[in-house]
Amino acid sequence: MSKRDLVRLCRYYDGKDDSGTLTGNDAMFYFYEQKWVQWNLMIQSGEADEVRLFGEMIDDYNRAGLEDFESGDDTPKTIKALLLNRYNHWCQGDRFKEFYIKEYRKAIE
Repeated sequence: MSKRDLVRLCRYYDGKDDSGTLTGNDAMFYFYEQKWVQWNLMIQSGEADEVRLFGEMIDDYNRAGLEDFESGDDTPKTIKALLLNRYNHWCQGDRFKEFYIKEYRKAIE
């Protein structure tokens, strides 16, 4: 996938280097989606560390029982896995689903 194709899958990141006027969680989501696009491009170029990192995040996401969580919302599973990873790093707890729906997905509602 090209950068343009990957950016189309993002809710916040628009392909620019700066998040502009976004603040709070919206700015954080912009940053994480930006990193997601960069990591995907690195994976496509064969960088093994990113492949391993994404694999671990997907494994953690599946172990958490989220493999079918919001499967119809057009957000790639790898973005959700990244968000879960960061949620667990900063918040820890079992409220990721609520956080995802109320904070992240609000961009489409």
